[in-house]
Amino acid sequence: MTRSSGVLFRLDFEPTSRHPDVMPRIAWVERAAPWCARESPSRPDPGTIPILTASTDGQRGSLWLFGDHADTKLPRHPLSDVSLDAVKNAIAAANRAVPVMWTSLVELRSRFLHRANVVRLNSVSRAADVPEGAVVDGASLGLPVALAVISATLGLPCPVDTLATARLTPTGDTGRVEGLATKLVTAGLTAQQVRYVLVDGNNELDANAASDALKAQGIALRVERVENWPGRSIPEQSSARGLTVLLVSSLADAVRVLWPSDVLHDHLQELMRQPRRREAIAEALFHIALGDQRSALAWEPVQRAASHTLEHLESEISRFAWQLRFAQTVASRHSGGVPSIALPTEGIEQVHFHELPLPHRLLMAAHIVQNAATCASPDPAQTEVWAKALLPTNDLDCMEGHLKLRGALGRLIAVLGRPAEALEHQLTVHRGWLALRGWSEVSYSVSEWFRLASLIEKAPEGGGLAEAEEAFLNLGAVGEHIFDDYMMHYRCRARVVCPEEPWTALTLDEAVMHLRSVWEQARKPSSLRWSSLRWLIVAVTLRDGTAAAAALLDEAERSVAGQVGVTPLVYRALIDMDRGHEPQAALNRLFGTRPQPTRMLIQGACSAHADPASWVARWWS
Repeated sequence: MTRSSGVLFRLDFEPTSRHPDVMPRIAWVERAAPWCARESPSRPDPGTIPILTASTDGQRGSLWLFGDHADTKLPRHPLSDVSLDAVKNAIAAANRAVPVMWTSLVELRSRFLHRANVVRLNSVSRAADVPEGAVVDGASLGLPVALAVISATLGLPCPVDTLATARLTPTGDTGRVEGLATKLVTAGLTAQQVRYVLVDGNNELDANAASDALKAQGIALRVERVENWPGRSIPEQSSARGLTVLLVSSLADAVRVLWPSDVLHDHLQELMRQPRRREAIAEALFHIALGDQRSALAWEPVQRAASHTLEHLESEISRFAWQLRFAQTVASRHSGGVPSIALPTEGIEQVHFHELPLPHRLLMAAHIVQNAATCASPDPAQTEVWAKALLPTNDLDCMEGHLKLRGALGRLIAVLGRPAEALEHQLTVHRGWLALRGWSEVSYSVSEWFRLASLIEKAPEGGGLAEAEEAFLNLGAVGEHIFDDYMMHYRCRARVVCPEEPWTALTLDEAVMHLRSVWEQARKPSSLRWSSLRWLIVAVTLRDGTAAAAALLDEAERSVAGQVGVTPLVYRALIDMDRGHEPQAALNRLFGTRPQPTRMLIQGACSAHADPASWVARWWS
């Protein structure tokens, strides 16, 4: 027994005959109390979170603490290079997981990376104990560290009933870890307060493998996917303990478990009592929106945060209110909505627009043009004229923002029914990014190159994949971006639409294999998956016939039975139009789901004296 802060409690890992393998660390009891106390756990500090590790032979599991340990004299253990890379990934992902994370990456790295180490709370060991100063190795601390970063930045403690162990990419996707069964047994034996452990969905079999070992210790194990989880419940008043493993696929999933939307909403409300903090939030959301779709892991929270902040501003015509309305628009579009936005050509909006630094003006203009192309707002024809006036007359004077704006303009011009002109814009953008060595941006222009070339069924000279690959190699750059998902997607689409053209550099079998692979990966963006299914069905029809394509469609529908949302509705309509299955009814469904872009394309069909359903299906991006 031990006493802390006047509260008497007993630790789960005190040496007992029931758990002879548990190595006691009585001197460290107070620091471990929030997670390991049997009764009245203290509230943990924001930014601290336990981490589970397992030895490679599975004989030892350890419980560590990550966070600011300035107030403790416990021995610290350094992190390996692999673990430090995991911390870097966690910092990058954390800043994109929560819409009110306005702390810069530089500040986060200074706070967490430069002092990254852990202290050990306890071990479950059938082998030699962990030596003093041992280096902690492995990438599984990625997810818990990201949660600690968010906790510290927002000042919200991590719930004491939840642990996490998963790899994490900078884009926020989780990954499988080794030794999960040992880690779960360690959590069950050493962390009395813990009821939930977050792991990657690919660890499901490993989680189930720990069931017998935990059952032998009187601990029941459940494994659930986070989308089926009903939420936290009141613990049952019984002597039996339970541990629930929640399968997640992203940091965004984990954030929703630790801090449900009502918790974040209440926290945001509290922050907005301070005028300066309101302005900081508005600036943060605006800068998130200026980025591309990868700037946030989920855009619905960004939209909600902008709405809540806007409600608390004292003036609706202030610069901050204008920034928040822009953030709302971008977040809505990225979430599949059809928002409206006005051109900043008059009144106070024109003043606010011209007060922005030039790079920000160009990025904002690119989003406005993209909104016109996708949602028909502002008026596409007026937007084209306005956007062209922002471009330099000499392409050599183009900066990164100009290239983004020209790329969006190319998409708008294509939607207006001039694909050859749009393709010339994308070639200019493509060469510009290569000249600036903007490797991560090249794939967009190449994607558009293949999309537009397939529409006009012709490959123009002087651009495309071969030029990009050659430039990458000549400049000694890593060419992985040229093969990203979207570029490959449009390559496959070009191969399907233009099966006799050699410039796609793909066989039909290769296109089918890639499209099927994307469709079967649940973590891919919903629009990319459904578009891949659409063109996979067309490709299978060409290769194997209509019966095989119909069987594929039936199989796909069974795998997503009950799935709702704008994206599935859009692509189900497009698939029916491709197959000639009641095309007019399918066009009506598409119009009901996405009226503005559908109306634009129908107008183009009328101008070209073409069948509306065929025209819309062909031109839908």
